[in-house]
Amino acid sequence: MIGAPLATLVYAPNDGKSDLLADFAGRRRAEGVVVDGVVIETLWSQPGTKSGLQLRALKADRATPLTQPYREGIVVGRWHLLPDGVATMARILERAAASSTDLLIVDKFGPLEGRGLGMASALRKALAKPVPMVVAVRHEFLPAWRSFVADAAPTRLETLTELPPDEAALNAWWAATACA
Repeated sequence: MIGAPLATLVYAPNDGKSDLLADFAGRRRAEGVVVDGVVIETLWSQPGTKSGLQLRALKADRATPLTQPYREGIVVGRWHLLPDGVATMARILERAAASSTDLLIVDKFGPLEGRGLGMASALRKALAKPVPMVVAVRHEFLPAWRSFVADAAPTRLETLTELPPDEAALNAWWAATACA
């Protein structure tokens, strides 16, 4: 049995993957597609200076803080993640996995999920749902992502497509998915 289509948006830092995913979601919604999931938005204190991150729930169009300016929380790279923000991301995915959705977008599978933390449990549930998904994965986490998918939903490996962070590539994947 072949699993539902799964696109991995393979990106590098500063590729603009979150804006790309948000724009992709907006175009699909304009076409009448029910889109759910999350994207991570960068907050700027001034041009060129990142001051934080927030989650954008795609279906509810609601923002939730993900990082905090002080030195507490879950340390991932330069960011200190709010435990409540990470939990909110997991709840959004769990809700999406339990609801009627045409397309699920997940920004992103990262170091926490690679260690079975963060939203790993919710992502497992979402992968089990037969709905097309796009998941952003930084290039260095691809081996962990492939292993995660193989463990969580092996049939998804049959449809896994790795895409560059490019609008044309995402649109072509969706066109092939929507016609299948």
